[in-house]
Amino acid sequence: MSSTAGLDPLDDVQESKMRRECVIIADSPGALVTLCGVSILERLLRTLQRSGIKRATVLSNTPKLISDALVRSSWPRAQLDIRVCHRSGESVTIEELSASTIRVAGCFRPKHKRR
Repeated sequence: MSSTAGLDPLDDVQESKMRRECVIIADSPGALVTLCGVSILERLLRTLQRSGIKRATVLSNTPKLISDALVRSSWPRAQLDIRVCHRSGESVTIEELSASTIRVAGCFRPKHKRR
């Protein structure tokens, strides 16, 4: 038996189920800057889907521009449920974060165009 038995700080850590949702703060034009034809926001959304995230709420001062950019369908994020919500001000409050995960009013889902 090891002399360090029972001293592992992770012994009492309990595994919890990960919520499969995410809040993203994204404003135009920064979020829509492209690298090799793919915007930073699009890359983030694709990565989130590959990581097992099922729902993403995007808080933005420019929700129309963000939503318009997400209208084009993208198979790498096709399984991701995306809502774009307006946020006010330069900073985000905890109230806005908690409200964005429960409210639907003031939020909208980008409508995908068919090719």
